[in-house]
Amino acid sequence: MDFKNKYLKYKKKYLELKSQSAGGEEIVINVNDDNKIVINVEANDGSFDDAEKILKINGMIFKNIDLTIIKDKKWVEYLALVAVIENGLALEFVPKEFITKLVAENAVKQNGLALKFLPKESITMKVAENAVEQNGLALKFVPKESITMKVAENAVKQNGLALKFVPKESITMKVAENAVKQNGLALKFVPKESITMKVAGLAVMNNGLALEFVPVNLKPDDESIKQNAYDVITEVAIEQNQLAIQFYKGTDPDLLKQKK
Repeated sequence: MDFKNKYLKYKKKYLELKSQSAGGEEIVINVNDDNKIVINVEANDGSFDDAEKILKINGMIFKNIDLTIIKDKKWVEYLALVAVIENGLALEFVPKEFITKLVAENAVKQNGLALKFLPKESITMKVAENAVEQNGLALKFVPKESITMKVAENAVKQNGLALKFVPKESITMKVAENAVKQNGLALKFVPKESITMKVAGLAVMNNGLALEFVPVNLKPDDESIKQNAYDVITEVAIEQNQLAIQFYKGTDPDLLKQKK
């Protein structure tokens, strides 16, 4: 079931609840210090729909909803869903007991960094994958034991700098290569022993300034390469960005002359 159908299904449940309601409860939304919108969820004047419209415009308004007067939690869950669909960070204001699987998944789909506000037990594999696909840096909030190879790869493909949050033992050659392809400066987070000529080359082709993190004693990947591997990578880096020469630490006379 795709995202739209899930949303419509959840909305249908809410409408059923609304039609069955006999409580005459109110939802109060604080728009500002001087004004309040009071919504009678049972009324036929569309006032509850106004709450939905407001949250669709600004999901963060959810933080001002008085939830204590809503008896049926399904109404809260529905409004929470509407809020996080508009702005995933509204999850910060959703009480733990109202964070359903649907709310969690859609919050991180909208903004991966909403993962920060999820209880650890709510971070399923699917939620983690959705979060890092939207924002690789959300990997920072994925429990270490949940960082699978797929999660790590998806994170660095979205943002190479997410490599900073990949456990060292999980940084495979593929993960390293994907990271520096997306952002050459991610080379900073590749363990020195894992920086091959290929990884270094991919990094400086993306951003010549990544030369700063290339080890001087870089070894060639192929024995047929007779040139100094570090100098070869330096030339590639300079071609991508002439300012890369400032990070040259080798001894080649021609390259040192360029550095001056």
